[in-house]
Amino acid sequence: MQDVNHKILCQMNNRVIKHILLGMFVLLAFSACRDEDFPDVGTPAIKGNLIQGTWMVSDIYLNDENISSTRLSANDGTISAIGGFSITFTASGYNISSNGLPSPVSAASGSWAFDDADFPTAITMDGSTDITLGSVPTTGSDSFEIEFVSGCAGNTYRYVLVKQ
Repeated sequence: MQDVNHKILCQMNNRVIKHILLGMFVLLAFSACRDEDFPDVGTPAIKGNLIQGTWMVSDIYLNDENISSTRLSANDGTISAIGGFSITFTASGYNISSNGLPSPVSAASGSWAFDDADFPTAITMDGSTDITLGSVPTTGSDSFEIEFVSGCAGNTYRYVLVKQ
């Protein structure tokens, strides 16, 4: 009889311990899921504001080959690839000085817009949709990249632009 009482008592103790452990687990799980207030990390940067200013070419790539030190032929003679191109962006307009280098658009000035204000991947300049952003200006950044096709269909230019 004593063995039977001992077995019953052990089974009851095991059940009680299991219920206590289960209860502690549930309490721990609920306390870990409480909402926390995180401080604001700042307002998102407006990419359109970051692109405003004058940008000069620091590197030129033609079909992924760096041609920055190459002398290019232009209508008015031979020109150096670097220093020949600048673009100034305002809130809604642009002005390009290409100095004979390939330009992403035919118009020297006009309006521009990003394809997406928060996460831009392309820039439209006077209706052209073939200008891809290789990188986008970010807070504290002084460069970005544009990529476009000019001349032959297989000629893809990538300009690394540095803010002046």
